[in-house]
Amino acid sequence: MRNPALRKKRLLLFVTLAVVLAVNLAAVLLPYRAAHPDVSGNGVYTLTNTSRNYVKALDRDVQITYYAADPDPDLRSFLDLYKASHVTVKVSEPPTADEDQTIRIACGEDARTVGVSDLFYYSSTTYSPEYGYLSMTQYARITAEISAMSSSDEAYQAFTYYFGPDVMQAHFCGEEVITSTLRNLVGGTLRTVWVLTGEVGQAPDRYVMLRLKLHGFEARGVSETNLSSLPDGSLLWLTPQKDLDADGAAALEDFLSRGGRLFLTTLYSQMQLPKLMEVLAAYGLSAETEKVNLVGDTVSSGTSSTVSATFSPKRSDHAINETVGSGMMISYAHEIRLSAVEGVENASLLKTSTSGQSVEQSADGEGEQTETAGTFTVAATAVRSSDSSRVAWLGMLPTSNLDYYADDAESTYTAAILSWLAGADLQFPIGEPHVLPSALLNVSVTVFVIWIIIFAVLLPLSLLAVALVRRYVRRKG
Repeated sequence: MRNPALRKKRLLLFVTLAVVLAVNLAAVLLPYRAAHPDVSGNGVYTLTNTSRNYVKALDRDVQITYYAADPDPDLRSFLDLYKASHVTVKVSEPPTADEDQTIRIACGEDARTVGVSDLFYYSSTTYSPEYGYLSMTQYARITAEISAMSSSDEAYQAFTYYFGPDVMQAHFCGEEVITSTLRNLVGGTLRTVWVLTGEVGQAPDRYVMLRLKLHGFEARGVSETNLSSLPDGSLLWLTPQKDLDADGAAALEDFLSRGGRLFLTTLYSQMQLPKLMEVLAAYGLSAETEKVNLVGDTVSSGTSSTVSATFSPKRSDHAINETVGSGMMISYAHEIRLSAVEGVENASLLKTSTSGQSVEQSADGEGEQTETAGTFTVAATAVRSSDSSRVAWLGMLPTSNLDYYADDAESTYTAAILSWLAGADLQFPIGEPHVLPSALLNVSVTVFVIWIIIFAVLLPLSLLAVALVRRYVRRKG
């Protein structure tokens, strides 16, 4: 006669083996996202409803290709969320070494490539004004420098205070980057901003440029000798590190005469720019070039107040200011002066309060400072009716450290200025960044671990517990 208890044990063993085999089969057949769920705890690798609804509503075919020799499972799982009726997502070997760890988004004949490093940035809870937000590459370089230092060095103490693993936060902005790139690519709202480089101009802040991509602006470099090759009405960004020569000034004047749009950002300590001022004079715009000029405003703290070089500006009644909220900070700016010119409509954009202060000193730092109280313009615009050219001048440099304090208000305001210059509506990023929990920086969790724990361990234990309870009840009965 067969033992009933033995039969039950064998049945339980067979059920457990069947469940384990089913889990392994599901791991192969399930979609990658289902097999690799978001286990961050705060939705790091999850899309918002805005992104989901946008992807579902797409009526044009889009291909998202993640090129990686060694794909990141979390990132692959995240990209899998973009799959829809008109969106395909795949992982492929990179065609070249330079394309490793990149994401190509294609719609028709147009495509854009995003580096995986652009999906992450870093900040410090102790904050270093010199750096603000750090890119993945910058943080890796700093980490390498710290590793090469002796723990007894003063520099080591300073670096670990600002950039040690205990104070650094990693941010994932994948949804903002991917969805916003999709929107700008499919909707045809990507616009080129030509950045004047070479000996005259310098590249804008990297983090600011990354944020501008989310607003639909892509930067490309151009030298002053090639300004004539730009299409009429192009958008040019100039941050001068030295003055234009005669040929450069003539090239800039020609660019503007063809309906060009100029965005000018200048540093108060590098204003020895007489040739550039000659070009701007045609728009009734000027600034001090022989002396160093710095503008501040009164900042109140409790019962006391001081004049600070970093302040919240007063905003004029301007179309740019109507598109963005408050939060923009002015830091170490110089005064911009406006004068009437026939056929030109210029206007103050940002200025100090009536309690502002302008400080001037000779460029060599010698001599006494001259202080003047009043209201001072630190950003202005001008439109010339004869050729529809436009100029927007910000008397400071938008940087990532200001964005750090102002919750990305600096880059958003910069995008608003560029949108006004281009005569277009301001596009806002879709989605939101998330702080990566520290546990995710060192632990990789996949479906195989999760499902095996659930089905190969927890479920059999549950079945065994049920069987034991039933046996106990029967004996009591």
